[in-house]
Amino acid sequence: MTRPKRERISVRLEAEVKSFEGRLLSYLKSDPILPPRDALLRALKAFYMPWAMEEQLGEAELKSLARTAVEELQFRIFQIQQRYLLGDSPAYVIPNAKHSTVGAPSSAPSQSNGQPPQTIAEMRQKINPAELDDF
Repeated sequence: MTRPKRERISVRLEAEVKSFEGRLLSYLKSDPILPPRDALLRALKAFYMPWAMEEQLGEAELKSLARTAVEELQFRIFQIQQRYLLGDSPAYVIPNAKHSTVGAPSSAPSQSNGQPPQTIAEMRQKINPAELDDF
């Protein structure tokens, strides 16, 4: 029995060392906890995966994937606010948080049916501060 040939895809990133992009890549390379490949893929999945899989998945699977992406992005927004903007916007409302379920009517209640919390105060109650830097 012959195995099918494994196909691979590769992306190479380069930037000037002192540019914003260079500093970002340097930061990712120096992270002792998460390898750069894993960090980049996690961020890319949260940001682009629903579009990348649009043609391959059915509606239910795509909605589930989109929900997961929204949760990842909202959690990262919360992490950034807690670390760099604490006190600047304590009542920040996540745009469209009450619409995080695809197809939900605009009058949908913000905290029912497992909807994510909308304000920083609500998020603080749901998230363990010890996990804020796990991205």
